[in-house]
Amino acid sequence: MSSTALERLGMVQSLFPPGFSVLAEMLRHGVKAIRLTDGGFLRYSAAYDPERQAIEINPNLDRERLAAVISERNGVRVEPGEVILWAFLHELGHHKRRRARSGVLNAALNPSGENQLEDWLAEQYARKRFLAWRRTRQRTDKESP
Repeated sequence: MSSTALERLGMVQSLFPPGFSVLAEMLRHGVKAIRLTDGGFLRYSAAYDPERQAIEINPNLDRERLAAVISERNGVRVEPGEVILWAFLHELGHHKRRRARSGVLNAALNPSGENQLEDWLAEQYARKRFLAWRRTRQRTDKESP
């Protein structure tokens, strides 16, 4: 791996809470890339690119505001420093669901409400994984001197 790639990986990893390895998660689930973006004209916080099997993260998002929205929507307290993790896990939920669909990656918008269902499922996946990560982190914190 080149020093530039290592520097980029270090920059991406620095966005996540200590103890969470974004590279390990990417490798475990077959995510081929993670890209930092400004969110485009829609100013989104994160997105999944099914053609490239890549997750895009906007590091410049309003983490205070998004932490409040995520916390209210999901009934789980999410700190501003955990928003990038939540966004990554949400997009990972999209990645896993699309890979599971008989190998067909379909990013087309669907008026039938399937996209709302997929987004809800991705949010539930993020919630489950986030709470598991938090429990693991709390156990590790208790065991540390």
